[in-house]
Amino acid sequence: MKEFQAKRRFRRFIYSPLSILVLALLFLILIRSTAAVAKRSQAARAARATLEQEVAELEARKASLAGSLGQPETERGGEEFLRDKFSVVREGEGVIAIVDDPKAKSAELAPPPSQTWWDRFKKFLARD
Repeated sequence: MKEFQAKRRFRRFIYSPLSILVLALLFLILIRSTAAVAKRSQAARAARATLEQEVAELEARKASLAGSLGQPETERGGEEFLRDKFSVVREGEGVIAIVDDPKAKSAELAPPPSQTWWDRFKKFLARD
């Protein structure tokens, strides 16, 4: 008899409105999180496809650039390649280095002198 009453108490608890509400809320939470994971998965697939296409384009560009730099076709192209690659110059040529004046830069970037509240107040009153 006690076993029957225990089963009955358990069944009453399981089918109570409170437990059904809790189970329904858990079910909704699971559905929502599953939908969010599916949405992220779809976005990741789209991003991967875009990146794969970009990688293919970059590899094609790399191959074309390697072919054009590997064998310069004209004398001028060969000279440019050597100048860029090995930093060489012809006889009689010089190098000009342009350097910014650090003092001028620091003057431009210096913050305005700080004013006290009294100086700002006097400046405010003197303004017409």
